[in-house]
Order: sequence, then structure tokens, then C-alpha cells
Amino acid sequence: MPLKLKLTHKALVLISIPIVIGLVFFQILFLALNEVESEATRAEHAELVLKRGTKLTEDLYAAGACLVKYGLSKHEDLLASYKNLSSEIPKEMQILETSLKESPTDLATAIKLNKTAELALVYMEEARRLIELGEDSQARERIIAMKPIIEEVLAGVKELIKPYVDTKDYAARAEETARKNSRNIVIAGLVLNVLLAAGITIMFNQGITRRLATLMDNIQRFRTGAPLNQPIAGTDEISSLDQTFHDMAAIITRATEQLKSSEARIRAVIEGLPVGVILVSEDGEIGFMNPKAELLFGYATGTSTSQPLSRLFDEQAKGSASDFKIGIIAKALNRIEEFTGLRADGTTVPIELTVSRFSGPEEKGFLIGVQDITERHELDRMKQEFVAMVSHDLRAPLTSIGLSFELISMGKYGALTDEGLKKVKRDQTNIERLVALINDLLDIDKIESGRMELDLRVGDVHEIFERSVAAVWDLADGKGIKIKIAPEHFDVVADADRIVQVLVNLMSNSIKFSPENSYIEISSLPMERSLEIRVTDHGRGIPADKKDLVFERFKQVSRDDATKLGGSGLGLAICKAIVEAHKGSIGVESEEGIGTTFWFKLPRPLPNMDDA
Repeated sequence: MPLKLKLTHKALVLISIPIVIGLVFFQILFLALNEVESEATRAEHAELVLKRGTKLTEDLYAAGACLVKYGLSKHEDLLASYKNLSSEIPKEMQILETSLKESPTDLATAIKLNKTAELALVYMEEARRLIELGEDSQARERIIAMKPIIEEVLAGVKELIKPYVDTKDYAARAEETARKNSRNIVIAGLVLNVLLAAGITIMFNQGITRRLATLMDNIQRFRTGAPLNQPIAGTDEISSLDQTFHDMAAIITRATEQLKSSEARIRAVIEGLPVGVILVSEDGEIGFMNPKAELLFGYATGTSTSQPLSRLFDEQAKGSASDFKIGIIAKALNRIEEFTGLRADGTTVPIELTVSRFSGPEEKGFLIGVQDITERHELDRMKQEFVAMVSHDLRAPLTSIGLSFELISMGKYGALTDEGLKKVKRDQTNIERLVALINDLLDIDKIESGRMELDLRVGDVHEIFERSVAAVWDLADGKGIKIKIAPEHFDVVADADRIVQVLVNLMSNSIKFSPENSYIEISSLPMERSLEIRVTDHGRGIPADKKDLVFERFKQVSRDDATKLGGSGLGLAICKAIVEAHKGSIGVESEEGIGTTFWFKLPRPLPNMDDA
């Protein structure tokens, strides 16, 4: 059964076999080198013994010769040479003994020869002393007696070093043989390792290459949508990678099917949307319009694509398509704006448009939502007609009736009973409330339609505070409520009359919901670019779930407020509209049982801004 190995294991086998064989050859080579080293050591030792023995015999013979010549010539140089040689002989004998310590037999011979040499040196010294005393005959006798001793030493040394001559020659030959064997072992090991590694590599590569080819073929098949090969058998990394690829291909196939299904659902949703959807490229070219948009602009299915976006709009001085696209994006990006659309037949249609940017892996552009607002414009027209009717057909008669009731209450048409006077006063109050309601409706309409013109000037907010307090003074005094004004003087950019209207509405609201004999505070808080104006009371407060509703039309905190305290529910809505027309913001902070603070922010004048 074949071994189931991973690539790492196969790589280990590929590496390990040459290493093992290399270790075997290394061991053999190590033994051969040891043999070389051993033979070299033997040769070196034999060389040392031969050198010391030869030196010893040469020095001993030379010392004797120098002594004889000195006896004949009495030359001092010969005496100096003798002394130098005789002093070296004991040293040479000592070195020779040391070099033979590994051979007990040869060491004993060397020690014996050392003693004989010492005896020869004794005779030499006696002969030298006699020569120096002039007793030549006695000195000659000592030299004659010394000669056989020296010959004995020379013969002994020659016999001692004779085996080492053979050893040196043999060791040299053995060393050379061992060196040749080492070179042969290295060459053989290298060749075998190379052949073995090549064979194993070819064997493994054939299997790996074939399996990798199958894996690459699967990749090509997946790219073209063809069925994949059967999974590669095995337990190594290639088979694992191939199995992972099969799993990944299955997941991608399922995801692709789901994506197609999702795209079909999204397309169905987009095509069924009640608003028009247009996709535009970054260069302003239409890429897609859903049926609602095509119907809105009067294009047949698919005929609007690749057209410039500017063809859908009836704008003056469009300029280039790119410039027009930039203008549209700048106006409607992430917000809703109105434009005049241009149908394919040349007619126009009012549209509401919003733009958002999208970015995909292959495409970037803009998503435009379009809605036909013809009906809304018609409703606005009808509302304006209704407002005009209210203004002209209701407000004028009600004002006239109110004036008549005021004259009646003054007795211009005769005296009234107390009951009749009360009835007239109630009716007069109702008429005044209706006229105020009509005026509020007209104000709301002016603000929303953009017909309210603001007279923006730089002014002191303290003056606005004083005018506003004067307008509600009688109302506050009737409940014993004091109005406190902060003494700060800050400039704002505002229409003073409209801001007085806002403050009067806010203070009237605070007075209405404050207990008798309490107080109201008006203050301002300067910020970097705006001034925050605050109206604070100590009334009942606003429930947390009602705070977001108080600025809506006809919304009041309690259903009974309109009946008991009066009011139409439009005052705060008008305040919000006026503040936002000033590019400001408005809000409320409140805690039940403690009080309420209405605040709004107005822009502060820029440096060097003209007050006019």
C-alpha cells in the first residue's frame, strides 16, 4: 500500500535520504582521515627520532674530532666548538628519550646509550683538562680510551634508529594511500548523492507536476464554466488545495446563483418602484432608467441609455453635458430639489429629484431618484387659491364684524343688558381668535412658499428683547408674572420685526403655562458664529414624549389646552419657520414640574459686515 505523505513529509524524505547517505560517507571519510592522521603522526614521530638520533651521533663525533684537533693545534676556536657541541649532547639525549617514551624497549636502550654518552663526555673533559695542563701523553691515552666508547654510542644509536627508518618510509606510503582513498570516497559520495537526489526529485516531481497540472486545469475549467475534474486523491497539500478549490467553486457557484436571483429581485423591485430611478455615469451619461422614469420622460424602453443627462432637463444655458451634470449633482446631492423635466416630445414636467453617489467594483456614478410633482403643484395652486379666498373672503368680513361688535359693546347702537354685553364680548373674542388663526395661516403660507421677505439687518438683540416684552406686558401683568431680561448687548443679523414675532409667541406660550406670580427669563448666549436666545419659564413643563411634536402644526401638549388656554397650535410652527428662514435652528429643553426653556440661534455678524 503506498504511503500517504504530505508534501512536507515528501520534502523531508527528499532531504533526509541524501543526508543519511552523506552521513555514512562522512563516517567512512572520517575513518580514512583518521588513518591518514595516524600514519602522518607515525611518520612525524619516526622523523623526529631519526633527526634526534642523527644529530646526537653527529654532535658526539664532531665533539671528539674538535677535541683531538685542539690537542694538536691548541687553537681556541676548536676548543669553543668542542664546548658548544659537548653542551648540546645532553640536551639531544634528553629529547631522544622524550620522543621514545611511548616505546619502553627503545626508551631503555636510549637511557643506556645516554649513560654511555655521559661516560664518553667524562673522558672528553679529562682529556681537555690534561691538554690545557700540557700533559699531552696522558691526554692522548684518555682520547684513545674514549674512542671505543664513542663508537659504542654511535653503533647503539644507529641500531636504535634503524627501525624508524623503515617506519618513516612505510608511514609516508600509507599516508599517501589513505589520502587517495579519502579523495575517492569524497568523489564517490558526491556522485552518489547527486544521482540519488536527482532520482528522488524526478520521482516526486512527476507526481507533483501531474497533480498541479490537474489543479491548473480545474482553475481553467472553473473560469470557463466547464465541469471540474474529479478531486485529486491523496492527503498532501495539493489534494487539500484541490479539495478546497472544489469547495470554493461550489460556494461561488451557489453565491453566483443567489446573486443572479438577488439581481433579478432587485431589478423587479426597481422596475416596480412608484418613482423614477436613473443611473448616471461619472461623465454624465445615462446608463439605466426604470420603466417609471421612462414613462415620466416619454421614452420607449431602452432608448434613453447612452444619452447625456442634460437631455432630461429644460434648463436655460445648459452649457456642456459635463458642466450640466456637475450643476445637477451640486444642487441635489443627498437632498431633494425641484427641476423642470423635458419629455421626449418636447413638453415639460415639474419633477422632484435627489442624487446619491454609488461606487461598485467596476463602476462609479450617481443614482438619481425622480418623481413627478405635477399633482403637488396643482395642490399648491389650489392651496394658494384657498389662502387667497380666506384672506379676501373671510378675513375682511370677520374684521368688519369684529369692529361692529366692538361698537355694539361700546353702546353705539343702544344700551345692552349685562347678559347681552357678555354675549357680545364672547363673540368678539371668538372673532379675534378666528382672525388671528387666519393671520397665522397666511404667515405659514408666506414662509413655506418663499414669499416672506426678510429685512436682514445688524441690530442689538437687547432692543429686540425690550420690544417683545412691551408687546406681552399686559398679558404677563394680568397673571402677576415678571419678565426678567439679561443685560447683555450682542449684535445679530436678523429681521427685527420677525424675531419680535418669534419672541412674542414664545413668551405668550410661557405666560400661558406659567403659574401666577412667577417669572420668565430672557437671555442670550454668544457662540462662535451664532447667538443663542433663550426664553425660560417655571411652569408645568413638557412631557418627554411631546417635545418632538410641539413645533408641528396644530399640535398641543394637552387636548384641553386649546379649550382652556386658547391658541391654534400654529404659534410654535410659525416660530420654527421664521428661525429657519434666518438659517438658524430652534429647540426646547424641559422637565415636568420644573419648567421649560425654548431656545433658538441666529447668525452673528461677520467681521467688517455692513450694518445697513
